[in-house]
Amino acid sequence: MEESDPSLYALTNSGSIPIQLGNLTQLQTLFLYDNSLTGSIPSTLGQMKNLRYLFLYSNELDGNWKANNSNNIDSLILYSNELEGNIPTELGNLTKLRQLYLSWNLLTTSIPPTFGRLEKTDIPSTKNIHHQVVVKVFHYIRQIL
Repeated sequence: MEESDPSLYALTNSGSIPIQLGNLTQLQTLFLYDNSLTGSIPSTLGQMKNLRYLFLYSNELDGNWKANNSNNIDSLILYSNELEGNIPTELGNLTKLRQLYLSWNLLTTSIPPTFGRLEKTDIPSTKNIHHQVVVKVFHYIRQIL
């Protein structure tokens, strides 16, 4: 990250993520981690075509969510929330994705077939058994494709 990159950081915040953040189309860094944010991840974040770093970990975000469709995203860090449902298949379309952290959520362990496109993504292991299953299956898929 360069210091001149358009960035938004929140130190202490509660409530929901404003849908208006999606209007900040030049934003490259959005760090809203370690707050008390609740509700779902707004679909409007998908309008942020220049977004490279999205850190929303350690909040209370919940519900089903749709992955950001920005092809520029490098790091998607969503661990330690209450996200539910399937892992979004759209993640496989994020060809520049290098870091993906989804552990400590309520996501299912089924791996979307599109994950085979993520050749350079780093998924760390954790003590969360559901995440470990995802990691093992993900690495197996990468080996056979």
